[in-house]
Amino acid sequence: MMDFNALAPFAIPLAALFGLLVGSFLNVVIYRVPVMMERGWTAFAKEHLGQPLSAEEQQPFNLIKPDSRCPQCQAPVRAWQNIPVFSYLLLGGKCASCRTPISKRYPLVELLTAALFALVAWQYGWSIITLGGLLFTAMLIALTFIDADTQYLPDQITLPLIWLGLLFNLNGAFVPLSSAVLGAVFGYMSLWLLCYVYKLLTGKVGMGGGDFKLLAALGAWLGVGVLPVIVFIEQGIVPKKVENKLALPMPNGIMNIAFATYEPSTYTTPESLNIKLDNKAQRSFVLNDIGALAVKDLKEKTVGAVTSQVVRATAKYVAQQQLGQQLGSLGQLAGNLMNIASERADLRAWSTLPSNTQIARFDVAPGKHKLQIFKNSAGSEPVSLDIAANQTVFIYVNDVNERITTSISTINY
Repeated sequence: MMDFNALAPFAIPLAALFGLLVGSFLNVVIYRVPVMMERGWTAFAKEHLGQPLSAEEQQPFNLIKPDSRCPQCQAPVRAWQNIPVFSYLLLGGKCASCRTPISKRYPLVELLTAALFALVAWQYGWSIITLGGLLFTAMLIALTFIDADTQYLPDQITLPLIWLGLLFNLNGAFVPLSSAVLGAVFGYMSLWLLCYVYKLLTGKVGMGGGDFKLLAALGAWLGVGVLPVIVFIEQGIVPKKVENKLALPMPNGIMNIAFATYEPSTYTTPESLNIKLDNKAQRSFVLNDIGALAVKDLKEKTVGAVTSQVVRATAKYVAQQQLGQQLGSLGQLAGNLMNIASERADLRAWSTLPSNTQIARFDVAPGKHKLQIFKNSAGSEPVSLDIAANQTVFIYVNDVNERITTSISTINY
């Protein structure tokens, strides 16, 4: 019986060779999995709409079938043409039948996989941990290229990646199991919370659920490791609404129109803050410009608002003329005064909504830390932090009228 431990001295070259083969398969995964997802969505939609599938949609499409073909001439790819890298060089980077250029990404993915597999074998040697590292690496390569091509992060890869990470860490292969579980939970929840806050502020979804699962998978393999300090910043106040009036001369009277616009001088341009934690410093990242969104939204509604006001003002003008006909000059004067007094723009607004929101994150070890936030020459009071193990710290910053204030909350787990 063969002693596999005898192959240990050849772990790195064997891993590189295995990486070439896996890289060839990953090219299939990168291309076919998104197509499989889209075909599944189409089949689901047509089934519920009672529409028949086309002949092409009824054909099997998975990682095995149909056989690989040239997308240009449909010539089948022979077995020797699937040899990683070497077949590409022998074919001169072109289809053997129609000479259409083959994407350079195919050999590059194969070479990248081989190089990373060799690096994993160099790091962990000939062991079961190496197998886990190779699985982790291969699945991350597939996710990276699928995300770059389609912005999909398929559940078919992210969910197994989470469970495999937890399984490999049952005996602490990479990190203790408790750290792996917490890493998965807080990896998912940290992005979910950020996305939830963003949706509350803007009404839009900032990212898909695949991002949550990917970060959970990274946490399952790599653990919690360090503790996050998340700085959430509210800057300025949304611009102030002001009333604009137009007095249109009309026969025997005046027609007044009032509509709202934002006062430009009250708009706060987003300005990243300089945040210093101990000897680390970084600029905050602007999540959204709520003030600009409010201005844009009001501009889009202005035409409709002015049209509505014209209709109202016309009705008032007709009533004003009827009043003048009944009561003469006195009635005409009373109608003008009523028109002027009653025509008002809708200035309702959420006066405490921040003009923009920003975020920053630091990863620190448990212990005492000092944080301070600067904007130009102004700065907040130093904030003393005493971070315990298994704790996430949230620092809420309010930056209004050149005055920076902070408050702190923590989550223990």
